[in-house]
Amino acid sequence: MIACDARCVIPPQGEVSMVSIVILSDIRIYAEGLQHIFARQAAIDVLGAAADLARAQSLVGDQQPDVVLLDMTMPAPCELARLIVEASPESRIVALAVPFEEHDLLQCAHLGITGYILREASVEELVEAVVCAGEGKFYCPPKITACILNGLQAPREPAPPPATTPRQIQAAADDAPAPARLTRREQQIAALLEDGLSNKQIARQLNIEVSTVKNHVHNLLLKLEVDNRNQAASRLRTSRAADPDLSIGYPTPALYRN
Repeated sequence: MIACDARCVIPPQGEVSMVSIVILSDIRIYAEGLQHIFARQAAIDVLGAAADLARAQSLVGDQQPDVVLLDMTMPAPCELARLIVEASPESRIVALAVPFEEHDLLQCAHLGITGYILREASVEELVEAVVCAGEGKFYCPPKITACILNGLQAPREPAPPPATTPRQIQAAADDAPAPARLTRREQQIAALLEDGLSNKQIARQLNIEVSTVKNHVHNLLLKLEVDNRNQAASRLRTSRAADPDLSIGYPTPALYRN
């Protein structure tokens, strides 16, 4: 991580290079306050704000901002960050009110988040982080940098070998926590996800909107207690191998409901 020199971030008058930004926060007064703050900054152009997953995807996908300011107090912020990257790969994400916890910071780092703002940060630091990110640089306060580097350098226990024998596969399925029940639509999408279809391909096959598919995939990840589509597909395949009688490959038939 590289800490941007805050004193050099704001360009001098006459040399302003605009940074477009979208604000994601489900606290209205919070989002409106941020918009008012940025409205006074010559270097920042606020394109809009969103308070929920569907609106966030739509706004970021349509506007393709330089920077997305993501309120980390929103539900499932890391999953939202993944969807932002899918909707606008060139946008850089600044995490606002990020918890000072090693696990959370490492998760942000793995997601490619390039700006980190702690809860105790000032307005000046927030503006500096946004402009810095808009210039293609990292903004990472020293205490966060130290925490991330410490987590990356810490020794990790080796991952267990993949399950290959029927007994190992069954044991892996037995050890997996039981997920919440899936709706019938989620079952359909999960089956297509397991086959490796993209969101657009799933939408075409089921004749629904891509945004609807993304919402269902988001719910599937939560219910299966995994971090991404590949992990979800792997868990489904493991469950099917453990019990071939399951129609789609979930850990237990009780998972289904209408």
